[in-house]
Amino acid sequence: MDENTLKEKLETIKDVHQGRRTPADLPSYLRQVFIEFPEILEFLDRNYSSELNQLEEERDGYPATPWEYLGLHFFGLGERDPVFIDLSRRVYEHWYEHQIEFELKQEKRTLHKGTPLHQLGLIWQIKRNDDKARKYLILALIEDIFKSLENPEIGPKQQGYRVLQVSYKLDDTQYGLISSSAKNAKDKRFPEDVLYSITHGNNRLPTWEEISGITANWSRLKDELNEIINGNFVSNTEKGKSYEQYVARLLSAIDGILVKYLRQEARTSENKKKFEYDLILQNSSPALYEFGRYIPVECKLYKKKVQFAELVKFIYKVRNSRCNVGLMFTQSGVTGGKRSEVIKDSYFIDDINLIVLTLEDINNILSSSVNLLQLLNTKYESIRFNF
Repeated sequence: MDENTLKEKLETIKDVHQGRRTPADLPSYLRQVFIEFPEILEFLDRNYSSELNQLEEERDGYPATPWEYLGLHFFGLGERDPVFIDLSRRVYEHWYEHQIEFELKQEKRTLHKGTPLHQLGLIWQIKRNDDKARKYLILALIEDIFKSLENPEIGPKQQGYRVLQVSYKLDDTQYGLISSSAKNAKDKRFPEDVLYSITHGNNRLPTWEEISGITANWSRLKDELNEIINGNFVSNTEKGKSYEQYVARLLSAIDGILVKYLRQEARTSENKKKFEYDLILQNSSPALYEFGRYIPVECKLYKKKVQFAELVKFIYKVRNSRCNVGLMFTQSGVTGGKRSEVIKDSYFIDDINLIVLTLEDINNILSSSVNLLQLLNTKYESIRFNF
């Protein structure tokens, strides 16, 4: 098709999208648009890719460009035929690529790029790729934060924020990290730079694998923990049993974790009691792949720090079961803290990673200031890499 024919084709699509024209034969219209799509996209690349008014999203002073109404039109047609969802994706990807190329030529942020990013997030959500969907929606949220810094009357919590909150478990802690990183970014042209800073390094967002791997009502578990810590029990043994049951429920909130055994005795060849496991987990969680198939758990609700002898005893249990990782839940930590020599030696000599979780860690998990899976992996890595 020549340039004039392509312009007419765009006007026809625009009229159909806005309801000013109804195709006499809808199947034929859909088939023709699908066939002509490569030429249409090339036409947009040639003619709508270099000027601000060709790339900006619709708002006062900037009417919708073909990028915007074509993307929305194909997105809507996706309800009739999923193939149009991919056409919509290609439009938004090309639009965003041209926006970035335009920004590269500017000294400071010029375009708002929220619409193609938000729509790409929705498209990947429809295609059931939640990792990509979350990525694009976070990029859209970063763009909205950038925009709100230029115009405080426009709040940053727009569509992208709401979808992330409802569908992707965005909480105040995660939003705070995204917001502060966006506000502190020196160059506000490229949201990918902020995304990189919050998804890599020491202080990062949990991955989607970590977030989606947790199913729990933290409010209920918070109340139960307070009852155990502050409640009156007949004996310390009864309190200890209640705490073991509690830890079992906490860990069972991880998808792929099965509490296989609770208070299970290990026996000698003469059938005498050798020692007792508080819990044994069966692990098929992708986020805890490195932890191995089985994970022994020890629960020590002491006010004082767990001493050397107790650590050695638990390490022996983990070694005896030929497991790679053991979890020890304590109230106040262990002697020597995370740099305990016995914990370091258990890994570097016996290849056993002993992970200690304190009452403070649990409270941070329950308040959503830290992700349980992320915390477990961080503690594992700190021992493995000697941080």
